[in-house]
Amino acid sequence: MRGQEQDVLRETRQERFTELEIDLLIANVAADASPICAPWGNVVVSRSGAKGYPSLQEAEGAGVTTHNNCRSGFSAYSGDKTAQTTPKYPAKKPSSQYQNTQIQRGNERQIRK
Repeated sequence: MRGQEQDVLRETRQERFTELEIDLLIANVAADASPICAPWGNVVVSRSGAKGYPSLQEAEGAGVTTHNNCRSGFSAYSGDKTAQTTPKYPAKKPSSQYQNTQIQRGNERQIRK
């Protein structure tokens, strides 16, 4: 069910960006982001495929915001000078926060068994 809720939220946000005619988005990832999303943190993407930016479809195709339990998302880009235009590949090893989160999830699954 949680995945379906994430899908609805993602679609609703995209509809809102369309209504407001917002093309450039910035990827927001948490400090404990998964190895899938971490390289895309603070990367500006284009919904229309504008030159000089990766496309939103490319980012989502790489798994950003679309994998299970993802807490990453996109928001409107406001021209922040610290933003990047390419993902940081290869991704460095997962953060210790991410690893701790995965250990905690494993512990919770064991308790529920």
